[in-house]
Amino acid sequence: MPAENALSNPRPLQKGKGCANAPLEPKKKPGRKRGTVMWTSSEYVRLYHKILVIRPTGNNQWELVSTEHSAEGTTKRSLELCKMRWYLVLKLKKPTSGAKMHPLHCLALAINAEICKSTGTYVMNNKANNNPYGDLAIEFQCAKDNMHQYKMDPNRPPKFDVPMPDKDAQCPRRL
Repeated sequence: MPAENALSNPRPLQKGKGCANAPLEPKKKPGRKRGTVMWTSSEYVRLYHKILVIRPTGNNQWELVSTEHSAEGTTKRSLELCKMRWYLVLKLKKPTSGAKMHPLHCLALAINAEICKSTGTYVMNNKANNNPYGDLAIEFQCAKDNMHQYKMDPNRPPKFDVPMPDKDAQCPRRL
């Protein structure tokens, strides 16, 4: 009889003793590692320059983008991190209700359109586009001017979740 009661009782028999199957190492805390540096606006622009020149379509070309980007910067950025930052900005939603897109988002969309256009030209005509920058030198300058106009610090991380104010939009007056 006492054996049946002992099996049905979920309470431990001895108080204060550790569990035998408890792990010896502490759990790893989720989050960023110590010393991790945020991407600044100037790093995004530098990455976009590399992407525009190399025009990556395969994994080998993305490795070249990440090595050249890491060679210029102070921190080493991996292949996955460069791809993640590029596709993260490409997949941002367009703002509504009179707000403007972030200048880096506009620049990324223009670069992506240029890469798609050059890839299509290469497939159709079987020759590469010789101009590595295309007509995007104006887009780069426009993005830099817009960032200066909105008083964005190039040494700080960009805030893509905050919509840019539209100075041309008229606010409705309250009566």
